[in-house]
Amino acid sequence: MKKFTALHVSDLHLSRSREREQQLALCALYKDIADYRDAGHLIDAIFFTGDLVAKGDAQATPPTYIFDNFIQPLLAAASAPGARFYLVPRSRDQQAAGATGFSFFSTHERADAEQRAVYQNVHAVFHGRKYTGDAGSLMQALRTLFEGNAGTPEASVSGFEGYSVLEFKGAPAPRWNVTLRQYDNADQAFHVAARYTQDGKESCGLAEAVPLPVPVALYERFDRQLLSHATSGIAPKTLRAIFVEPPISNLSRQPEQGGVPSIQSRSLAELAANDSAVFFVGRDESGKTTLLNYLCLQANTPCVFQVDMRAVGKVTRAALLDAAARSRGGDFHPSAIAALLHRPGAMLCIDNLAPGQADALDVLAAFLAEFNSCKFCFTLGEGQEKALEASFLPMLACRTELVYLHSFSAAQVRQLAENWFGAALAAVGPRLDAMLRAMADAGMPQTPFLVSIALSLAERGRSLAAANRAEMIAAYTAALLETADDAACQSGFLVELAYHLFEAKKLSMHAAELEQFEADYFGVRGLGLPTLPIFSTLCERGILFDAGGAVSFQFDCLRTFYLAQKFDTSIDLMRYAFTQRGFVELQPELDIYAGLHKDHIEVLTATAPASEAPAQGGPAQAHGAGPGTYEERFLGGGRHSADLQESLILDVARRARISRRASLSGVVLSDSSL
Repeated sequence: MKKFTALHVSDLHLSRSREREQQLALCALYKDIADYRDAGHLIDAIFFTGDLVAKGDAQATPPTYIFDNFIQPLLAAASAPGARFYLVPRSRDQQAAGATGFSFFSTHERADAEQRAVYQNVHAVFHGRKYTGDAGSLMQALRTLFEGNAGTPEASVSGFEGYSVLEFKGAPAPRWNVTLRQYDNADQAFHVAARYTQDGKESCGLAEAVPLPVPVALYERFDRQLLSHATSGIAPKTLRAIFVEPPISNLSRQPEQGGVPSIQSRSLAELAANDSAVFFVGRDESGKTTLLNYLCLQANTPCVFQVDMRAVGKVTRAALLDAAARSRGGDFHPSAIAALLHRPGAMLCIDNLAPGQADALDVLAAFLAEFNSCKFCFTLGEGQEKALEASFLPMLACRTELVYLHSFSAAQVRQLAENWFGAALAAVGPRLDAMLRAMADAGMPQTPFLVSIALSLAERGRSLAAANRAEMIAAYTAALLETADDAACQSGFLVELAYHLFEAKKLSMHAAELEQFEADYFGVRGLGLPTLPIFSTLCERGILFDAGGAVSFQFDCLRTFYLAQKFDTSIDLMRYAFTQRGFVELQPELDIYAGLHKDHIEVLTATAPASEAPAQGGPAQAHGAGPGTYEERFLGGGRHSADLQESLILDVARRARISRRASLSGVVLSDSSL
């Protein structure tokens, strides 16, 4: 076949109640097709897909009406015989069409395994409006997709009001060309459509890889995850502009018998380019997630995905594919991800790997074996690498590399400060230097996160007298809320939100759930709701993060910080923290709490009782009931009694709270003398 030309019309929604209005668009359609024919083009076939009759009008629209008012004038305009007209209606149209035509699949419904097998042999998909469902994304992944994208000629229906002219050329190389024509309601005529392409035309060779969409949603999320994005008025708002590569080596800096071993430096570009699965190991706030984000950004391929293992739940192949699809903000259906991961240059970055879950590691090992051409990068916390080397790496057939992220050197701190402040660095330099000296004197590591806190405070004109990481985070959160009229209320809300997430064993909440939580929080206190949702305000301040409707703390250390403050008022949480299970689960919170209340560290860091049976699932479950709603827990028995308030643990917490309030007002966050 040298050339084949077809028209694609879709989703007409014929209705006798709107006949006059529809005929205006249809007459313009017939004239445009006739003009195309008169210009010397031969039309070989006409395809109609989608909704032929308006919903609910099938009984009132007989086949004779469809033929007289649509099919016959369309064929006359194209000078095409009836045998070249192909009707592919939706199921509800088949009664009106006299069961004429056939239906292959719907682009907005999920495909079963049998359909997916059939798609392997399909060379083109003609559909109306641009759906992001199974058929479209799967065909795209298989690199055989050609989309007609005809839209609908009916101007009053939302979507692309137009039709497509399709050309297939078989020689010298198979190729589809499409011209999009759009209806203009103002002059009641069709013109070249520039809605999807500049000149209204698209082209695709069957042997070519169909261009995948640029992962815009992913890149935007990377930028919004930056500490500087919501908290700085000076720093760049993009990851590309502010990122500084941390020191990376094959060895940990932990001392050995012969002293600290020499460090073999590795570059991020080198690790990204090789064919090994790379495991990045780092302490808390060492920039592991930001580094993964930057790897995805620098991959310069649309076939890149991310998975946060903390949000996966039970680890299965399907769960991993679903999480990868979610990272792209709806670009692809989960069923398409498997084909995409086989593409050349595909990359999957897996954050927060937990080597202690044997079943999950078995699934991941099989996953890496299945997608052995894909580049895999992982992050995990420092101290977990021994379990990884013992249990997971020996299971893998691919090459692996284990590397460590280290704290910034002085040169990297300076580079980040220059990226942050630009020409304004000279004005804040003395204040920033004083903060960095205070960090060094306190023995705090110069991790990207803690250095960024120092930069943020320096920008705000603050000086820092923090003795440890916990107090530094306290200074940062106080600075974020300093301009709020109801800072104490917002801080209390964050403490209760962190506790609610802990009891629910979740890291995020849907926006609708959070609105209900907010209503309960203010309702049980007899307070009116704020004019604007408080969680929206906290997102703007950089404390919470909204990822497509799933709201979480911007950084996990902020969740830990606010949950640690719940020890002040919850005897149940404090007692659970000193059980065997709770001591392990709440170790980060205990570290924060001990840092805030260092005067009582001998009590707060006591060894967990070895003889006590661990409570299952946390303080709420220890009482024999689930967490319930926030209102139920607040008004019910979850609060400690007057007698329990006199207990030793709560007494320590109460005295520590008073001490912390004094330090926050007078020491940790002070006005700068500069």
